[in-house]
Amino acid sequence: MGFWKLAGLVRSFPNSCDTYWKKDVIVEQMMYRYQREYKDGKRSCLHLICEGDRTADPLIVLCIADVYVAGQSVLENGIDLRSIEESPVMVRVTDGWYSLKAHLDPTLSRAVLRGSLKIGQKIMIFGAQTVGEGQRPPLEIEDRLFMSLSSNGTRPAKWDAKLGYQARPYPFQVGIGSVVANGGPIPMMDIVVMRVYPICYVENKVMLSQAEEDEAERNYQIRYEKECQRLMFEYQKSSKGEGRSFEDYDIRGEVEERVPRRNVSRILKMLICDYPPDGHGVETTASSLLTIWNPDGGQTEVFKEGKRLKASDFDRKLPKLIVFAPQLFGLLPDGYKTDSGKSICPLKFGQKKIIIPMPVSAQQLEERTLYTPRTYMKIEQLNNLSQSDVFDVMGLVMSSTESDVCIVDETLKSVKVQSYSKQFGKVKVK
Repeated sequence: MGFWKLAGLVRSFPNSCDTYWKKDVIVEQMMYRYQREYKDGKRSCLHLICEGDRTADPLIVLCIADVYVAGQSVLENGIDLRSIEESPVMVRVTDGWYSLKAHLDPTLSRAVLRGSLKIGQKIMIFGAQTVGEGQRPPLEIEDRLFMSLSSNGTRPAKWDAKLGYQARPYPFQVGIGSVVANGGPIPMMDIVVMRVYPICYVENKVMLSQAEEDEAERNYQIRYEKECQRLMFEYQKSSKGEGRSFEDYDIRGEVEERVPRRNVSRILKMLICDYPPDGHGVETTASSLLTIWNPDGGQTEVFKEGKRLKASDFDRKLPKLIVFAPQLFGLLPDGYKTDSGKSICPLKFGQKKIIIPMPVSAQQLEERTLYTPRTYMKIEQLNNLSQSDVFDVMGLVMSSTESDVCIVDETLKSVKVQSYSKQFGKVKVK
């Protein structure tokens, strides 16, 4: 790798680095490497990973040393990547001292085939994993240990970035528009909460509103109590003839067999947008839907409209201002959806992550993000909206049925709101 590094320097800067292409310089590099590794005991990042002394998930900068297509080396066999449409792709990455093969997900494989990632290019990686047998010297681990790289956790690095573990191992920011659905965990996102929607409930793949959940819970409690009373009456009658005490019966167990407990999950959904890095404008931002399953009280208090938050995979050096016990949370892609012809990637929360509130002013929200404060629209303004737009309207209920409700506002304009879940059955006319 040292010889390959010197050759790259001479080829890139022939005028200023031509003196590096000498035998004495190569020997000096080898002596320096021996001094650092064996006398000073300072191993490179891939050496530490191969021997199992450190993990591969912190921020690392590596260089692509070779590409393998269907197990064949591009450098050794002179393969033209542009002539290959779809094929399993692997790369060999190096830290300047040692090298290791790495598996790529489909998105990174396509990037290699089309030339977006190529030999000699540096990449920064966050959240990488190792697959195979470890705890071996790097020169003895060929085809026994591999790195696994995901597209959400891999980005091109600057040409002069230092290889290996970074002094500031912070996760890099990923924009909503660049999130890949099958690209693994997202290192870090700087987001602004645009809208927080009411909590919904899911039971047996059926979505329920708060009112429907309250009614379903009441009906369940009624069925449960009736079954308890019926069994208690039966056991009281049978215990007199058999001489058995009431404590001999497992009433609770039999009731739960006949009236199984409900399996209900709470869902909190919100619309979020990017808070762009310095030097980027609002035109580079995007929005997406974020889903939190079974949120607790602490989460519902943090996610308020107009708040700026950083959601990170993990960063032990960042101040953990808010930690959601018993687990930390972070962002994961939740599959593609299409909205008005544009592909977006909904997001959800995973485990072992953190959320950090960040300061933001009203002027920054207006100038740099897609956030707009919530306002109520008049009914006569609804004609200007598109079919998929979300709006807020306030009015007086004039009539209601199980599936729709008619409201009127101060302009005396009326609108009928329909629901396929029949949630308006108990709306009262005032």
